[in-house]
Order: sequence, then structure tokens, then C-alpha cells
Amino acid sequence: MSSDALDLEQWATIEPYLDQALDLEDEARARWLAELASTRSDIASAIRELLKERAALNSSGFLHEPVLVANEDLGPAVFESLFQPSDTAGGTPLAGGPLDAAVQALGERERKKLEQSQAQHFAIDQIIGPYRLIREIGRGGMSSVWLARRGDEQLKRDIALKLPLMGHRVHVERFERERDILSTLTHPNIARLYDAGITASGQPYLAMEYVAGTSITETCDQQRATLRERLQLFLQVLEVVQFAHAQLIIHRDLKPSNILVTADGRVVVVDFGIGKLLGDTPQQARLTEMFGSPMTLDYAAPEQIAHQPLSTASDIYSLGIVLHELLVGTHPYRTKRDSRAAFEEAVLAGELRMPSQCDFNEQTASARKSSTRALARALNGDLDTIVLKSLKREPAARYASASAFAQDIDNHLQRLPISARPDSFWYRSARFLSRHRAPAAAAALIVIAMAGGTSVALWQAAKAAADRDRAAALAERSDATADFLSTLITDAAASDKPVSVSAMLTRSEKIVLSDPGGSNESRATVLSMIASYYLSMGDARHADDLFGSARSLLAASEDIDLRARITCSHARTISHLGRHAEARAELDRQLADPTLSPMTAANCLRARSAIAFKDNDPAGALRAAELALQRMRELGTSRAFEEASVLGEVATALQLNSRHAEARQYFQQAQEKFRAIGRESDLAALTMKSGWAGLESASGNPRGALRLYEEIEQSFSQRDAKERMPSVLVQNRGRMLQILGRYAEARSVYELSLELAEAEGNKEIRTHILLKLALVAEDLDDRDGAAKYLRMANESMDASMPPGSPLSLSRMLVEAKLALMNGKLELARSLYEQALTAGKRDVAIMASLGKAEVELLTGDATAAARDARSAVDLGTALQADVPFSHRTGLAWLMLGRAEKKLGDATKARDAFAQAEKHLSNTVDADHPSLIETRQLLDRAAR
Repeated sequence: MSSDALDLEQWATIEPYLDQALDLEDEARARWLAELASTRSDIASAIRELLKERAALNSSGFLHEPVLVANEDLGPAVFESLFQPSDTAGGTPLAGGPLDAAVQALGERERKKLEQSQAQHFAIDQIIGPYRLIREIGRGGMSSVWLARRGDEQLKRDIALKLPLMGHRVHVERFERERDILSTLTHPNIARLYDAGITASGQPYLAMEYVAGTSITETCDQQRATLRERLQLFLQVLEVVQFAHAQLIIHRDLKPSNILVTADGRVVVVDFGIGKLLGDTPQQARLTEMFGSPMTLDYAAPEQIAHQPLSTASDIYSLGIVLHELLVGTHPYRTKRDSRAAFEEAVLAGELRMPSQCDFNEQTASARKSSTRALARALNGDLDTIVLKSLKREPAARYASASAFAQDIDNHLQRLPISARPDSFWYRSARFLSRHRAPAAAAALIVIAMAGGTSVALWQAAKAAADRDRAAALAERSDATADFLSTLITDAAASDKPVSVSAMLTRSEKIVLSDPGGSNESRATVLSMIASYYLSMGDARHADDLFGSARSLLAASEDIDLRARITCSHARTISHLGRHAEARAELDRQLADPTLSPMTAANCLRARSAIAFKDNDPAGALRAAELALQRMRELGTSRAFEEASVLGEVATALQLNSRHAEARQYFQQAQEKFRAIGRESDLAALTMKSGWAGLESASGNPRGALRLYEEIEQSFSQRDAKERMPSVLVQNRGRMLQILGRYAEARSVYELSLELAEAEGNKEIRTHILLKLALVAEDLDDRDGAAKYLRMANESMDASMPPGSPLSLSRMLVEAKLALMNGKLELARSLYEQALTAGKRDVAIMASLGKAEVELLTGDATAAARDARSAVDLGTALQADVPFSHRTGLAWLMLGRAEKKLGDATKARDAFAQAEKHLSNTVDADHPSLIETRQLLDRAAR
């Protein structure tokens, strides 16, 4: 059987046997083949034929010449076979042809000999383009790398000049692809591309940053780096790989020799020469595989070995091998015999060794400044779990991204729970206790509340603020708080019934206030945590009292940072009670202290931004949010989750400043960061996406907003089956359906959100939903239903609600529209005019449109046109960079009707055309306003 008659499936069967045969001496090979013939005569026969073919190739000097010379020497059939498209019948790649098969038949050792024989003769002081060669510093199957400098001495820095070993056209194309890949990778931890070109003689070259460093494993061993130091260095690698993946590039050959560490501790990833663009066409992918060494076997992922499609998960696997070697100095797989086939079998079907179970000796432990026993103990648990997750055989089971991989390592270093470990109660409790014995008491409230199954309205803005404050308050405290945690857990475990959040808060509050034991710092920390939970449930007054007690406990404390944290949390709380000036002044006092830690300063700035937002101070909100992001970034990658949250707050502030395009970019960055750390389905991330949907809605883009709300709903459906989607988000989805013209569907969704709001006990959201139900009833021409829901909303309204509040304004618009429908035009006019005085643009545009309708009905077309033009201006301003807005479309429709009434047919037609353009791109085809617009435009065109 000739090599060129074999297809890929046959090669997969035969190649392991061939490798074993190549590992044997002639006599041993003959005996082995005889034994094989008795059991697998077909394979034995095929191997004999391949060995004959190999001998013939060797005798012809095959191993002493480049595999590929000028492509005219290949012959058209052979050359084309290198880039065959997929078989249209079966969809599998065709065999590579006789040359490809011959190369495969050589086995790994023979391929290495082939690489060594391919060297062209470059010489010291030889000029390549503008560069003078100094000395060779590396060589592989594809290229030779030389230390070089510019021959004209204009730049005296050393560079690494990469030169291909073969100059055929296909190889040049492959080299040009490497240049293209490198040109997109500008990162401080990737060897930079300085120059690229082809000499007059056809010699391609890449001039790259010369990295004077050693491999990451060698560096760590030489410096006797501890496990922590090794992990911190490895985090740099993960950051680089995540950057490359974000550019849609996978490295495909990550190994210690391609990860260098400079003398100043900078990690530099080199050799993207076999990198692969994730968007490669089949021909480009084939080019990558044929002319770059497709993998280094020791670090190859199972899918690489099995010739399956690659993804970013392939790089994650290779990094897992590197991490294993960094931790224990060995490869995670054992093989029964030293051969390629045995190694591939181990990777594809063998059993992994956890780092803690490897046979490392005292020398290995000493290189990590440890003993064998201490090293095994340090590896057992989180590090075992992290490594095993990165080395999962199925790509989908590995870390979803390099950032998620890094987050788990960072969490381990900070003694936080890791995502790769089962999220059990005892595991989380142990991690909290080992990290913060004191504030772990507050963490227990979360765990026990979840066990009790109590539903809490987590999705209000107060909850997000409380979560941030609670996170900021976590710091080392005394053993007294650990005792407090123990008491809470014991009480919960002894109870015959689930323990509610309310009961736990009441019990814990009594314990802290009545027990004088422990330090004031510990008691203040726990009190502030309890206060945050009361705030999250809408009880700002009780939270105010508890924060006040906590601050009293800290009056004489020397822990300035803790005092500042709790003071800023308290300021945020009193802002919920309307005491904005007091909150502002308190925050400004704290922020004037230059000694605040970045984390505390960031959280105080976030509170300041939130208060500026409530004060309708767009510039102040943005300034504080941007400063918070700056301080948060000082903390590095360890605070990726918090940074994502602040990105969302900057986006909200930008939206408040009518900078919608920038706001959208920040929302996207926040979601990408949540996704990168595997937390895109967290409540905070979904809340952020809700804010993004709010931006699209405010811009007049209901389709975009609905898509985001549906994504949120889908994320919720994949979470705990017992967890219900918050009523406010269901209500928002209903609002988008209503805007699109799907009134019956919107009404059904509103009714569902009403049920959820009542179950949550959220009176304010319930009132909002009742007003929305009144509006959609009006849209469905159900005046009795509209009146009923408006009456229920009025009964639900808080008597102390200020006239200019969003809820009061919403009620005013509903009452005005209902009055308009019932012919009470003067009442409708009065209500619309009151709404216009509120100074809120989203309210003003609806009030202007309503008032214009009243003017048309009372015969004052001039006033109607004036109000309609105001609505057009408002709609255009609100839509910002979005090309189309449903509100702008409604405004143009109203203006067209007014101009038609005034007798200006041209202006009316132009207005109707504008209305049709906006509405057709934002609402459903059967929306009543779009249908009316098209009818009016059609008549105007006649």
C-alpha cells in the first residue's frame, strides 16, 4: 500500500504502529512486524510498504534537501493537492497527496532530522535588507532567527531577524501571514514587529523585538520562585493570550520556550509564526498547518492531535500544561513507552495526574522554596482543580477564556472561591474564614438567606449600591467576628424551618448591638453589612440608624480607611432619604483625604457619582465615575468584576450627558469584561445590560432594547430554576413590546410583571406597572380597563411622593392621555403643560405631542405645529447617534398633520416622509402610527 493511497482515517489507524516501528532497530523491527502480522496482517503489510517507501526516499536524498522547493518543481497536481477544498460528498478534507503522506510517514524523530537538514547558509555580517547579521540565536523547521542590527547604524538597538529557510512562493505567503498576524498584536508582553520586507533576491524577513530572556520555567527554577511568584508570573501570560484571542488570533504553540522572562521580570510571548486567525478560510488554515510546525506534541491539545478544529480553548490547554510544569516541574501524563503513539494515546485517552499527586522530589520542592510535604499540601485543592479544568479533554469543559483562567488563579491567591470548584456552602465558608475571619459573618447572611429560599428584590438600584458597599467593607478584623459567624451558622443549622433574611438580620443586629465583646472595628463592620442589606430591601431609615451606630463605634478608631468606607456607605444611604446636600458634603470630606486606599476612594467616588445623578448634575456624575474607574484600575486585574461595574457607571453618566455613542462603547466594554471572567450571567452583569437596554430605549431604539431584555431573560432562564426574573425587567420588556405596537403581548407581559412585583412586595414598581397597564389599555381602546388601572395606581401611590418624581410624572401623562381620549381637552391640556415644566426631555417630548394633539382637536394648527417642532427637536436630541427613533418619527407625523391642517402640502409631505423613515426602522409594520403615516404620505404624493 503506497502512502499516497491512504486517506486520513487510514492514517489515524496506521500511524501509531508506524511510529512504534520507527522506534525499533532493524532486527527488533522485523520480529515485531512478524508478531503484528499474526494479528493484524493488513496493518503489518501497510507498514512494510511505507518502510520501503521511506528507504527509497532516503536513498534519493530526500532528507538532505528542502521538502518544498520552487513550486514549479512540485508539479501542478501535487501543488494543488496541498490546498484541496473539502470533499463535497463527505465534507472531510482530502488526503494531502503523496508528498504529504510521505512527510507524515516519517514519524516525529525523522521530522526533526528533516528540520535540521533544511538550514540555509546565512553568515555573520551578511546584509539582509537594511540589516547586518550578528549571530544565529534560534532555528526551527520554518525559519532561522538571527541577532541583527541595521547596517547603516541609524538605529543601534538589537533586533531579532527572522528568516525563512525556504524561499518558495507558498512559503513566502505563509511568512506574509505571520507578518499580518504580528502587525495586529501591539502589546507590551508580545515581541513587537519593527519591520518586514523581501530583499531583491526574494528573501523575506521579519525584524522583531529582540527579547533577552529565558523561558518561564527556567527563570522560575533559577530564581527558586515560590508557588505564589510563579502564579503571579503566569498571570502575565494569561493577560497576553487573552489580548491575542480578543484579536481573533490563537497562538497554537504555547510552551515555555515561547514564553520568555526578561531580567526585569517582564513576560514576553514570542513566535506567533504558526498563529491562526479564527476567521481563516480553509485554504488559509491549510497554509498555516503545512508551512508552520502545527504543534509541539508535549503541549498540544487533544483536538490538535486528533486533527480536529482548533479554538481559543486549544491555547488554554497548552497553558494548562505550562502551568503544571511551573508548579511541579513535570508533564501531567505518564506513558508506558517512549514513543509518539504512546504519548498521543495518553493525551487522547489517558488519565491526568493532579499536580499534588506527582512524584516530585526534594530538589523540585527546594526550587520552589518548599518541602515535598508542604508543596503537596499547597497544591492540593484549588491548584489541582484549576490545572485539571484547563486540561479537560473536551474544549468546552475548559475555561471559557484566558481571563476566566486568570480570575481563578487570582482568586486563589487572594483566598477567594474559585469558579472551577463546586460552589458548595462549606467550600465558600472555608475560603471566607481563611481570608477574613471577621467579615465572614456578613457573608453567612447571604448563604443562609439563600438556604431559606426567601425572595428579595435584588434588582433595584439600592441593591446594586449595597452590594458595592458590602464588598468595599470586607477587610481583616478580629476573632470576635469569627465567633459571631459561628453563632449564626449554628442557629441556622439547628432550626427546623428555613431561616428568612429578615429573621437573620434581626437576630444578627441584636447580637452585635447587645454583645460588647470583640473590637469596635469588628462590630462596626458587621453592622455596616447588615445596614447594607436593609438598604437593599428598601428600608433606608433602618439602614441609616445602623450606619450611625457603626460610625459611633469607630469614633476613636485608628482605622481611617474603614471609617471612610462606612462613612461613604452611610452617605449613599442618606441620599436615598433625600438628604442629598448632607451626603454630598460627607463624601467630599472623605475624598479630600489623599491617604485613602484606591478601593475605598473608588467606592466613595461611585457614591458621589450616584448622588450627582440624582441631583441632575450630568457633568459631576461623569467626573466622579471616571475618577472611580481610574482608582479602580490602580488595583490591577484582581478587581476585574468591580472594574466592569464601574465601566457601567461611566456609561450611565455618559448617557446622562447625552454622549450616547460613548456610553454604548462603555456598556460594551463592561459586558465584555464580565464575559471574560465568566460572570456575564451574574446579577450585576445583567443589571448592567439592563442599563444598556435603557440607553437604547432612551435613544428611541426599541428593537435594540428588546433584544437586550430578551438576552437578560434568556440568562435568567439558565440560572436557578427557582429564581424568578425581577419585575422591573419584565416590565421593561413589556414597554418595548408596547412601543413596537404589540399591544396584546405587552399587556400579557405587564400582567406577569405585576404578579412578580406583588410577590416581591415592591410597591413602587407595582405602581409603575399599573400605570403601564393603563397606557396599554388605552392603546387597545379599553377605556374602562385604563380607568381601572389608573385608579389602582392612584391607590398605590405614596402620598408623600413629590410632584416632580418619575412616578408622579408618569401618572400625570397617563391621566392626560385618558382625559384626551374621553374628550376632556382642557384637563388634558393643563396636565400636559404641567408635565412640560418638569424639565425632563423624555417627559417633555410626550407632553409636547399630547399638547399638539389637543391643539389640533381645538382647531389651533399653528400651536400644534409649534409643539410638534419642539417634539422633533427633542426627539432628535434624545436619539443622539442612533440613526432612527420611534419618538422622532411620532413627532414628524404630528408635524405633518399640523402642516397639512395649515395647508402647506409640501411641508406636510416632507414631514410624513421623515416620519415613515423613522417609524419603519423602529416599530412593527402593523403599528397604527406607521400605517397612518404611510396612508398620509400616499395621499400627499398624489
